[in-house]
Amino acid sequence: MPFMASAQIELTDEEQNWIVDNPVVYYGYDPSWKPIEFAEDGEHTGITSEFCALISERIGFAFKPHPEVE
Repeated sequence: MPFMASAQIELTDEEQNWIVDNPVVYYGYDPSWKPIEFAEDGEHTGITSEFCALISERIGFAFKPHPEVE
């Protein structure tokens, strides 16, 4: 199935309820793994950040990045 920019994501009632209870999802990332994910001017960027933004837009919850701590 080809990628469709306007494709809707259908969620079950259980998934929708989880999002209501958890409107922000925190995730870690590697700030030095270009081009997948990296930090630029202190901001998470790269393919992973773009993917998270797309999911966030389509599902309606926020992703909050935290760089990996060594």
